[in-house]
Amino acid sequence: MIGFEKIEYWWYLLATLILAGYLLYKGKHLRDLFTKKLDATTVKKVFPNLSINRWFLKIALMIMGILFTALSLLNPQKGTETMTVKANGVDVYLALDISNSMYAADIQPNRMERAKRLCQDIIDGMVGNRVGLIYFAGNAYLQMPISPDKALAKNLIEAAGPQQAGNQGTDIGEAIKIAMKTFDDNSVKNRVFVVITDGEDHDENAIEEAKKAKDEGLNIFAVAIGTESGAKLILPDGDGVYDESGQLVITKSNPKLVKAIADKDNDYYINSGTSNVANDIIAKINNMASGPVKTNAYAQRRSFFQWPLGLGILLISIGYFIPLYKSKKA
Repeated sequence: MIGFEKIEYWWYLLATLILAGYLLYKGKHLRDLFTKKLDATTVKKVFPNLSINRWFLKIALMIMGILFTALSLLNPQKGTETMTVKANGVDVYLALDISNSMYAADIQPNRMERAKRLCQDIIDGMVGNRVGLIYFAGNAYLQMPISPDKALAKNLIEAAGPQQAGNQGTDIGEAIKIAMKTFDDNSVKNRVFVVITDGEDHDENAIEEAKKAKDEGLNIFAVAIGTESGAKLILPDGDGVYDESGQLVITKSNPKLVKAIADKDNDYYINSGTSNVANDIIAKINNMASGPVKTNAYAQRRSFFQWPLGLGILLISIGYFIPLYKSKKA
């Protein structure tokens, strides 16, 4: 079945049809003028060798050519097919801590912005891999399932913040559970979970869930962000976060928790002097033994706009070069 992708260009086709109708109407009047109202001898003297039939043929071919070129603007398509594509790659979940403590400015500009930058750098550096996003604070939720759409992932990360958190805390364990439930069944041997957090609230459940997931083949990278000396927690609007005694909360990073969660040699600590963490993680992910990743493609339709376009140009060209006058006989 033939369909059209650019239906917004229907008015071009409509305008061409109106023009065709107008020219044919005027052509009929012209023919009546030459054949019925004017004397044949007079016509022959004034317009020697003029062929009305050739005029009609010339105009008809050019109108048909314009119709076909207008039709090509609609991008006619035929056939539909949903394909399952398998490619080698690694499925990577980025789990981002969006709790208020990530606004601490013990590293510049603050923990949240450095974490976002890290996520985006990792996405930019991945080759042939798919990415998903999980956000967590006091609870965790799936922001974006595993997908090849890296541009969307970067846009979502840019908009991430504590305003998206249901309540405060650091529920890394729930983030790991979500990842394990939503990974593609065909990617058992190439699953990666990268968690970026200040780890402020010690989460014993996270360590337990990480161990279970690693036993099932999950590769865990963990990044602690912030400093162990910490900083007073001031939100972007300038309001401070106070404890029960009325003192400004001082939030401190917890790299020990991160080390306990990660695979051996896959734990990182970003403080004011840290660099190249993204490059190290990217290199390890890209060097992993990748397996087949199943990607369900969108329905594919084959475009054939070039056929009406080519035919239209041909008809216009033929019509243009058809002479209106018959050759003079010697």
